Amino acid sequence: MAHGYRNRPQEQAEHFVDGWYRTGDLGRLGDDGHLHILGRAADCRVVDGRLVTPTAVEDTLMRAPSVRYAVCVVDGDRRVIAALPWPDGAIDAQAGRAAVAAEHGDAVAASLVVVPMADLPLTEQGKPDRAAILAAA
Repeated sequence: MAHGYRNRPQEQAEHFVDGWYRTGDLGRLGDDGHLHILGRAADCRVVDGRLVTPTAVEDTLMRAPSVRYAVCVVDGDRRVIAALPWPDGAIDAQAGRAAVAAEHGDAVAASLVVVPMADLPLTEQGKPDRAAILAAA
């Protein structure tokens, strides 16, 4: 992980502080003692007085019947959603927006750009390829 910071003093100073690596992610400890990652701090927003995180939007969408898996990539004021349907199914973007509106508010639902995908593009590390998802939007 640290190889990416070699010869990059600004990035190194931002992420390595007092012997600790700072990921830039927000998280919370649950009542069960488990750490719950909320997403990149830069991608979390307060909307209408409520904290809206990429993972919360993803979780909401994945409870919609047509969505098997969802990835939320924040791009300015929009939230680009890579949505994978269940086998032989199709993404119902309107139902997804309605679910997000009910749980996170109309402003968050209006910010969604839903991109149905057959396969999720991944980086070499196996993480969702944010650049490819944004390019698909």
